[in-house]
This record gives sequence, C-alpha cells and structure tokens, in this order.
Amino acid sequence: MDGERRALILFLLLRVAVGAWALGEPLRLFNGDSALYFETARPALAETTLADLPGRGTQGSPDDPWRDMIRPPGYPIVIGLLGGSHILLLLVNLAASVGIWFGVRRLAGEGWARVRWALVADPVFLFYGKEFLTEYLFAAAILWSIIHIRESAYMKAGAWVGLGTLLKPIGFYLPVVGAAGALGWMAWNRKWNGRMGIAVLLAAGLPFLWQLRNRVEHGTWAYTSIAAENLMTGHAAFVLADAEGLSHHQAQDSIRALYRQQVGGVEPTRFAELSAAKTAVAGRILGDHPFIYMKRIGLGMVFTLVDPGRELWARTFGGAAGGGITATIARDGVWATLVRLLRESPGLVLYAGVLGVFWIMAVRGWWNLRLQNPALFWLLTLLFGYLWVLGGPIGYARFRLYLWPLGVVFVSRIFFEHRTASPQSGRMEG
Repeated sequence: MDGERRALILFLLLRVAVGAWALGEPLRLFNGDSALYFETARPALAETTLADLPGRGTQGSPDDPWRDMIRPPGYPIVIGLLGGSHILLLLVNLAASVGIWFGVRRLAGEGWARVRWALVADPVFLFYGKEFLTEYLFAAAILWSIIHIRESAYMKAGAWVGLGTLLKPIGFYLPVVGAAGALGWMAWNRKWNGRMGIAVLLAAGLPFLWQLRNRVEHGTWAYTSIAAENLMTGHAAFVLADAEGLSHHQAQDSIRALYRQQVGGVEPTRFAELSAAKTAVAGRILGDHPFIYMKRIGLGMVFTLVDPGRELWARTFGGAAGGGITATIARDGVWATLVRLLRESPGLVLYAGVLGVFWIMAVRGWWNLRLQNPALFWLLTLLFGYLWVLGGPIGYARFRLYLWPLGVVFVSRIFFEHRTASPQSGRMEG
C-alpha cells in the first residue's frame, strides 16, 4: 500500500472514529450555532428532533419572528432533507472532508506528499468534524471553485461560490472580489471573457434568490437576520470592551442598554427597523473608535490562526472552557491569559506554537508561489485575505477551518521545485 492510500485511510478512520464516539453524547455534536441551523430547518423536522437542543436560545426559537432567515438556507435544507439524522449529518461532514482532501491535493501538486499530514493530524480540523456546522462544506465549495477557475470552467466556479454562500454568509461579497479579479485579468490580457462575467452573476444570483425570498416574506433585502446582531454584540462589543476596560459580557450588556434607548424601550415589529437600530448603535461605537476597531480586527486575525480551540476541547472531552481566546484576552489581557494558559493548559500553548510555525511556513510558501504561478498567487491571496479579514475581531479556531486548507496549499509550495508560469503569464497551471 502506497503512502497516499495509507494517509487517506488514516484520514477517514480518524474521522469515523471521532464521529462514532461523539454520537454517544449530543453535547459533543453541537457548537454555539448548531441549534440555530436546526431551528431554521424546523418545518422539515419532527418536534422530537428539536427538543432540548444544546445551545438553544431565544434567537432562532419559535418566539423569534425572523427565525426563518437567521441563517442562509443551505445547511438547514441539508438538515431537513436528512431528517436531522445525526449519523447522516456526520457523513455529510465526512464527504465534505474528502472533497477538501482531493481539492488540496489538486492544488498542492508535487508538494502534496509533504503536506497531507497537516490535514490528517491537525486536532482542530479533526474534532470540528464531529459537529454540525457549515465550514467543511463551505471550504470544499471554495476549494473546488478555485480548481474550476484554473481549468477555465468559470461557470462551475461561480456555481460553487454561490452554493458556498448559501451555506455560509461570509461568502456574500465574494462576487465583488471575483468581479474585480475578472476585470483585472481581462485588462492584463487585453481580452474580454464573457464566461467570467456569467460566473460572477451566477455566484451573486444564487444568494440573491434568498434575498428576494426575504423581501417577499419580511420586507427586507437582508441576507440573514443575524448580521446586525453580530455587528452590535460582536464587533462593537469587542471595541467597547477595549475602549472602556470592560469584559466582553459587560460591554454586551452596555450595548444592549444603548439599543433599548435607541428603540425607546419598544422592540420594533418590522425587521428593517430592528436592523437599522442595531446597525446605528454599532456604527456609533465603531465610528467613535476606528483605530481600536482596526486593532481588534488585527488581533482577531492573529487569534484565528493560532487559537488552540479551548472551547472545542471542552465540548469534546468535558471540563470548563473558560471562553474563547479572544474573549479571554479582552477580559484578562494578553499576558494574564498567556500565564493562565501555561498554568492550566500547557499542551494547548504548545499546540498554538506549532500553529505559529505552520503559518510561518505558509508565508514562505505563499511567497514562493508568487514566482511559481503569479495568477494563482493573486487568486489565492485575494481569497485568503478576504476570508481572513472578514472573520473580524471575533477570532477563534472555527474560523480557521476554511483557511487551513489554503494554508496547506501555501506550505506545499515550499516543496514545489519547478516554475510553470512567468510573471507575465495569466495561466494558472502548476
């Protein structure tokens, strides 16, 4: 048996074993957002499937008038079609992981044998596979969109981006990035390519169908109902906590008090009014502290890359998580958090250090790619940068799931010995 087959078998067996073990305790299967996807799929599920969902809260519950648009429809449709079956949903994660495996293999080329173990052995990439989330499907969709772009199958690429956005809203502005990239390619090569334009329209058109549905049902063009809430109690709360020396939860309480003032103590009955009020509160805080906001985004980006995933480990093996790394640092400060982690979880600190080394290698490989294949270099740089920055100040390990395969591709370029495209070439082979 060759090394490729052994690595793939181990990759599959580890994920099957972790998934089978996790089925014995529902708390291992659900992260903070999982219940929201099940709630959105409510019309297609039996009530017994929805009973006592771990992490179930007020948002997305039957009392939320906009629960049907809290998330994009892609993953709730998958949940509904599978009847909420935990086993089948874990098999979907496994299938998506296989798609990621072969997608990275296609992009890594001759460096693949040296880097495939990063997909096999990374614990965060492994243990999140037992949870109900969209990141694996989204990562697979994005990887295969890149592959189709390399093969000039632009409409297939557009379809994958559109489907990916129906799974995870972070892809919503990718058509804008795609349009800029397509125009840049056409200008560089002095050649019009109508298929690129159709691909961009397809990537934007699939999510637009969901917006159109929300417009008809709720009178809003909003893509999801959670976006303004995330901006207010996520982004703005981190900035306010930093600016006024509060914990993240204290900042959230203060912001909710500001929101109640904004709406005069009466909850809006129209979603457009509710969204505008939350956006206004967040906008004032972010506008008052633009440099702190930029700093928090920068820190969130760093934490996304090296967060060892304390909450994931706690859900998986039990014990107190102590909150995500970003919230902990916001509460205790960098040095106090580091000391605490060294005392309580030295293994996780070591893992964070290994992640740091990995990303240093990824930077080196990324720079090599600049000479090996300039067109692919710019494509992956734009995509990685877009996904990385839009993670915002809420940096944690889950946001790394769709960056990790791209990082593995970058690392592979350290071991890529030949150059296949000149800087003046628009080709993406190699």
